[in-house]
Amino acid sequence: MVNKENVGWLLAFGLVIAWVASHSSRDSAMAQTNHRSTVTATDSLMAIPTVDNNGAQLLTVIDPVQRSMGVYQVDRATGEIALRSVRNIRWDLQMEEFNTHSPKPREIRALSEQR
Repeated sequence: MVNKENVGWLLAFGLVIAWVASHSSRDSAMAQTNHRSTVTATDSLMAIPTVDNNGAQLLTVIDPVQRSMGVYQVDRATGEIALRSVRNIRWDLQMEEFNTHSPKPREIRALSEQR
């Protein structure tokens, strides 16, 4: 028997499986048309379930190929899934530093270059 609390996780899991299936055929077609582009086992989606401070269930889905992430909230009572945010993190990951404290990366690099 499935209780209401598990319904949300089952729906979230189903959503991730459906998304993976729809994108795996696209990735396969891309790999066939562009020989330089290959999809490996490390290119699969990652789903990270968490609970926020208010007790809401969240599912963060990360696509390392597209370098994007989405956050879904699963209502525990109804199992309803709502997309809360989506972001392409490609340019975020290109930054050398952000919200860092000393020693900052450029300070460490300058020290190592002095040797």
